[in-house]
Amino acid sequence: MKLQAKTFTITVDSLGRLTLSGPGGLTFAQKGTGNLTYRGGKETGEKLCLCFTLGETPVDVLCAPADDGVELAITSPENTPMPADLDYPGTWELLGSDIQIMALGEGLAFRADDPAELPIPRRLRLGSSGDSSMSLWGVLRGDGWFYQSALTNSDCELVVDRGCDGLWHQSPRWIAEKGVFGYPRILRIALGLGGLTGLAASYRELVTRRGFVRTIAEKTRAVPNSDRFRGASNV
Repeated sequence: MKLQAKTFTITVDSLGRLTLSGPGGLTFAQKGTGNLTYRGGKETGEKLCLCFTLGETPVDVLCAPADDGVELAITSPENTPMPADLDYPGTWELLGSDIQIMALGEGLAFRADDPAELPIPRRLRLGSSGDSSMSLWGVLRGDGWFYQSALTNSDCELVVDRGCDGLWHQSPRWIAEKGVFGYPRILRIALGLGGLTGLAASYRELVTRRGFVRTIAEKTRAVPNSDRFRGASNV
């Protein structure tokens, strides 16, 4: 199966693994399907519907183009039991020279093959009350970039571990907090060229469209003292 996004192509192999093929030969492929078992899939218009199970629980992943990226909506009927945390899409094939980035504090970057132990927790809670409110992580490969962002992040963790290939990997874990599936978990994925600047521009466009970027003039209409930010060296 194949799906065309704005700047790249998504293909699905017989095991349900995604491969993203973008400009300049930039390619990222899933190593597996996390802790989900693939049961088949189909094309429905401009979307792909991939069918999995989490243990005995049926889970569908709807893959659809969105702006310069693609959105993965991980779904199951609202009251379906969610017996375990859900790891999807899992990890991706990396090169040792890839630079991993994460929106932790003022930002963190490290090579995938860094032999040192990272001075951070191996589980980072996402969302406004967690360790990373931006819920953004990605990879720089030469002039190319690839990022993932959890758009539903209140029950999502970022898992940071060294894989069996000896490389550092980052992947989302959706927490089974109340024993039922409840609502779709949505992940945005995008890739392109332009290095860190291109990645940042793409992410800013995403959050602007979601209404999270406001000018000082817009803030001042709601909170008049916000106008004092203009020209301030320290905010």
